[in-house]
Amino acid sequence: MEVRSKNLKIAAAILAGGKARRMGGVPKGTIESDKGVAIVERLINELARSGIENIVISANDPENYEKFGLKIIADTRTDVGPIGGIESTMAFFADRSDAVMFMPCDMPNIKEKEISALKDFFIETDSKIVFAKTEGFFWHPLCAVVHNDLKGLISSAIDSGHRKVTDVWRQLNAASVSFPDENAFINLNDPSDMDRWRKGVELKTIFCTDLSEAKQIGQFLESNKIDIEVVTCPEGDIEVKRSENRLESNLNILHAGGWITCATAHNLAAKMNVSLEQTGKLLDHLDVKISRCSLGCFK
Repeated sequence: MEVRSKNLKIAAAILAGGKARRMGGVPKGTIESDKGVAIVERLINELARSGIENIVISANDPENYEKFGLKIIADTRTDVGPIGGIESTMAFFADRSDAVMFMPCDMPNIKEKEISALKDFFIETDSKIVFAKTEGFFWHPLCAVVHNDLKGLISSAIDSGHRKVTDVWRQLNAASVSFPDENAFINLNDPSDMDRWRKGVELKTIFCTDLSEAKQIGQFLESNKIDIEVVTCPEGDIEVKRSENRLESNLNILHAGGWITCATAHNLAAKMNVSLEQTGKLLDHLDVKISRCSLGCFK
């Protein structure tokens, strides 16, 4: 395996292009901790501590981020999600760096330790994309380092209709870096998340789905007191989609009408911070069959 030069120029971009609908329109990167420090300001400091000097903000509302004193890069394509911000930022850095590290603006707990580990892994591997994942193989695709050579392929993927960063990373054979601390990678998605974060309370999981029964799934979760929110994709932690061919579910995608291993179901319960019994009820409701079940909810 070829090891890259330690002198590789790695820039950074804080992805802040979302519309923050669930946050009531409040730009998530400007949310402040109980000590009055905005998430974006904290990310800038942690990136700088890791040795990254060239930092920009990817945003489509520059007036909300000008106060942080960094160059702001707007998306060249509209309504394609975070992958559009990645594309535009890589175009900006094409002749300014060798690679770009991306960080979402709503991640308040990540520190220099995790950032440096991600950067070092990129330098030490021959993969042109590396991204973070945590216990149970949970992906954090927006925490990634991407070589500038891939800008053209990323643009082609968007041209072909791909919108989910996870799908593009799979297509481009991205490598993952495992981290043991899930808390370092939490995201703030709505006001309740913000309140919990400020109080130091663990945040809830977000399901995303384009299924017509999204409302009904939400009602089931509420009636069973399962603290999970359902939103429209691409936002969210775990995608719920319909499976016509009994596909296997994992910690990133639940295939309604598919199946899941018992071990993965246990990891899913831990990831969602809900009981095994509640997890079993949820899987049963989604018609996700579990192999060799020990949850006590499937025969």
